[in-house]
Amino acid sequence: LVSRACYEKFGENAWALFDEKAIITLDWIRENIGKPITVNDWAWGGLQQHRGYRWEDCHIGASFSAHKEGKAFDFSVKGMTDNEVKDWLDENESRLPYKIRVEEEDTNAKVHFDVRKHDCESNIYYFKP
Repeated sequence: LVSRACYEKFGENAWALFDEKAIITLDWIRENIGKPITVNDWAWGGLQQHRGYRWEDCHIGASFSAHKEGKAFDFSVKGMTDNEVKDWLDENESRLPYKIRVEEEDTNAKVHFDVRKHDCESNIYYFKP
């Protein structure tokens, strides 16, 4: 869930960098969607390492990104497109443990959610990046 550099510096203590609501929500999605979820894959030889917490040396994304606050994840679900995952989130919106914001952008590679506050009545607020 963190970059290689962040893991090398903090090890298992990197858990402390995350907002509890973000971790609980990601875990809830993983348990309920019933398919493997990938955030970062660098530990298995992949290229992804900035889709969870973005350590101070990360120049990806906005300066005030929710990723840099430990409140956001980009993830993919095995066998599902990003639109299918968003449809699943919509179908399960009332069951989400916390309100989330989801990027509207269709990348077909990842879904972004964060737990930044929003005032939308529903549990999911879609926003444009």
